Amino acid sequence: MRWSSLSAFASAPPFDLWPSINTAAFQTGELERYTKREQAIRAYADGVPTDEIFRITGVTRRMLVDLSKKCLSLANDGKIFGFRGLILYIRTKEYTRTAPVSHKFPESKAGQSGTLGALLNRFPGFEDRCSNKGINCICNSS
Repeated sequence: MRWSSLSAFASAPPFDLWPSINTAAFQTGELERYTKREQAIRAYADGVPTDEIFRITGVTRRMLVDLSKKCLSLANDGKIFGFRGLILYIRTKEYTRTAPVSHKFPESKAGQSGTLGALLNRFPGFEDRCSNKGINCICNSS
């Protein structure tokens, strides 16, 4: 089924119930980017054509869909991310490695993101055993 902004925003809480953002903490460039994104999301939810939104805010149609999904997804606190999802570099889900782990040459400096997480997912209980041993080693070394 294709994602629809009208149905997604129709079933979402109204904007006044979305978690608030402390914009006073933003630097000038961040505040401008955040404000344009919020303006774009509000217009998108109101059914303003995406070409018009792009002309006013510079936010593309593809980015509108991505940002909308991010805003409407649930955060760890049980609320929707809301406008928190518009803050640059905010992650709405944890990174999960999808590529198989392959051999790494010593001169290689990339390609190993998420390998520890993949290892810990592959062997449940291993993280607890490592943590316990790490705590014991730290305690015994003093």
